[in-house]
Amino acid sequence: METLNEDKKNKISGLFLVGLSLFPILRPALQSILIIAFCIISVVLYHKNFLRRIRIRKLKITFLCLTSYYIWHVFSSFWSEEVFDSFADAQSNCILLLFPIVFLFFHPPITKLISKRVQLGFVLAMLIYLFLWYRAYLLGISYYQTIKLEELPINESSFFYQIEYFLENGFYMISGTSIRGYRLANEEMKLFVHHNYVASYFVLAFYAAINLIFISKKIICKFLLIIPSFLFLIIIFYLPSKMNQVVLLAAIPVLILYIFGKKIALALVLVSIVSSCLVFYNYKEKLVTIKLVEKENLTSKDPSIIDFYRYHVYNCITDRIQENLL
Repeated sequence: METLNEDKKNKISGLFLVGLSLFPILRPALQSILIIAFCIISVVLYHKNFLRRIRIRKLKITFLCLTSYYIWHVFSSFWSEEVFDSFADAQSNCILLLFPIVFLFFHPPITKLISKRVQLGFVLAMLIYLFLWYRAYLLGISYYQTIKLEELPINESSFFYQIEYFLENGFYMISGTSIRGYRLANEEMKLFVHHNYVASYFVLAFYAAINLIFISKKIICKFLLIIPSFLFLIIIFYLPSKMNQVVLLAAIPVLILYIFGKKIALALVLVSIVSSCLVFYNYKEKLVTIKLVEKENLTSKDPSIIDFYRYHVYNCITDRIQENLL
């Protein structure tokens, strides 16, 4: 490794970073292997950087700011009644500690070429994920329609009818029906589909695609990247994650400032704030997932209610809170 020049070292670590950018469509085991391999190879390739960087006070403060929550989580495990379970949870999130160590104290600044490849990899991964996401929900709904409603499953309908069905019913009904369908069929949705986290992935993918449009020199590349940008934007506002929608809207003024300058940016920001307020004021969800009901099971007529487990957890925790407010 000592004989490798910096360019070759960057190419090796860059290859792992591009692999990691595909994480939305990778199985957890493969994700873990890539993370561990990237951390090890970074330490091996750039171990000389550590002794120099560890002396820099600003880097140490930055490291503590980034990892303090995780470090406290690990130490607080000793106060838990289930210490081993708590440490197992900390182990599954150890990337929150590993990546700051690697990027602050070992890895050099990522080159523009590697950054471009990582962004492109992530955009492609999210395009594939969008297809898998759609297919997974479609299959769950079809299970529910076949088993519970005894009607023609939606996966045998035309693509345009499927899209119309998704839009008319909204995400909560789609999600609830699909998950209920999987349970009735004794199947498991293997794809990671938590809408709040998934929406944040699509926000990142949207801005990665927009950035690639600006930095790409070929017209055909710019045109092709417009398509995923448009799809990501649609799915962000389809998923009921208001915080991610706010994050998306909040970053738009920065983009406008970068392109058009201060005066136009200020005017557009004012317009967007007023428009956003009106949109969020008038926007109401048709259904809510969490409903406090006495009993809820698979015989419910409302397939949108899927959080009956959370209801029982809620009842237990309210009792415990009364026992110990701290």
